[in-house]
Amino acid sequence: MGAEIFNKDKDSLLKEEVNYILPDLGNILQNLDTDKSTIIKEVKLKHASTYKTKLVFKGIRHKEKIIGMVVTMSNEKEEKDVKDATGAFLTFNDIIGESVAIVNVITNCKIISNSPSTVLIEGESGTGKEVIAQAMHNYSLRRANKFVAINCGAIPANLIESELFGYEDGTFTGGKKGGKLGKFEIANGGTLFLDEIGEMPLEMQVNLLRVLQDGRVTRLGASREIPIDVRVIVATNKNLKKKLKRNF
Repeated sequence: MGAEIFNKDKDSLLKEEVNYILPDLGNILQNLDTDKSTIIKEVKLKHASTYKTKLVFKGIRHKEKIIGMVVTMSNEKEEKDVKDATGAFLTFNDIIGESVAIVNVITNCKIISNSPSTVLIEGESGTGKEVIAQAMHNYSLRRANKFVAINCGAIPANLIESELFGYEDGTFTGGKKGGKLGKFEIANGGTLFLDEIGEMPLEMQVNLLRVLQDGRVTRLGASREIPIDVRVIVATNKNLKKKLKRNF
């Protein structure tokens, strides 16, 4: 992949000095040695492709001293292709803000991005809950797979089960011939974002809990369970603790 970015034969790259391959590095090692664990730079390599190249520098430490670094390269076309294919277009770089609260949110989200645990994002409407969800997906190892979003409050209660789990051919009159994949199956290997989870009918939440516990879904009208590997992120503008107390 590196040879493709530089548009050169890999054997010839092995003989080049790093300053020729990656010009204008500046004091990267010095900066890494201060307190930065990662440095990201965007450069335009004149001897490379026509796209900007993103360089991610991570220091290699020995006894608290930087002794080298690992450089990860990608060009903007590759990132665009991945985002177009997956459905997640936003990253942590799209989050604007320097307050302590914003920095803490971004830091914590990066830490848990690769966790298999379900994540609940709370916040008022318009505060960017899906931005956080997409950024977590694109920061995780699942970023090359699908990011599927569904608004639980915008789908009629009698349809949400078929949307999530899909259905077999002949289950419904007028249903799609051959059946339909549910959002869980579409998102297999990636991330499923359930927005406005507080609007989901209570009886539907029981079915959702079973999927989260077992990692399997059953299409409507079918008896066979389908194993899935999906990271679920949910969001709400409701106070779920208060709603829970009212219901019980």
